[in-house]
Amino acid sequence: EDGFVFCAFNNNHKMSEPVWRCWMRVLRQVPGSVLWLLADNPFAKANLTRVALEEGIAPERLVFAGRAQPADYMARFQLADLFLDTFPYNAGTTASDCLWMGTPILTRSGKTYISRMAGSLLTAVGLPDLITTTIEEYEQRAVQIGNQPARVASYKRYLAEHGHSSPLFDIPAIVRDIEREFERLALEARAKS
Repeated sequence: EDGFVFCAFNNNHKMSEPVWRCWMRVLRQVPGSVLWLLADNPFAKANLTRVALEEGIAPERLVFAGRAQPADYMARFQLADLFLDTFPYNAGTTASDCLWMGTPILTRSGKTYISRMAGSLLTAVGLPDLITTTIEEYEQRAVQIGNQPARVASYKRYLAEHGHSSPLFDIPAIVRDIEREFERLALEARAKS
């Protein structure tokens, strides 16, 4: 109950071996921490547990939870301290849900759209310092945050105070921008005909 709770609720197929081994190194460097995961399928759970053991991580430090109803799924985010994003397949909707519920995300951003999704969301919500570009930087930042509870509390406080009013969640502004773009496209199409 006193340990740091990392979570990774992405689908298991997004977890690459280098990222999983990185997460195990993070757990080793953050004493008493646990990693809360989606129990997507029994084969993934067995493989992830096997690699954790290879990395010297006791299976008890991995908490697998089944899929949940939407309200319970959303509530889970508030119980975690830091969401660890996958790479090269970043979280999209899951990252948005996580930020909406006030839990910070650590991501590694790459060169492709799919590896930049969470970074884009973090930028829009005002937390670009949680975007890393290398596996080494990602691991180092996860360890730093995991060993500094005040830092994660600061991120959570920021999200509670500013998250919902950030450009990421400003739905009226998004609607206005889309409407403006539709109007521009319609006028452009009329001008060509």
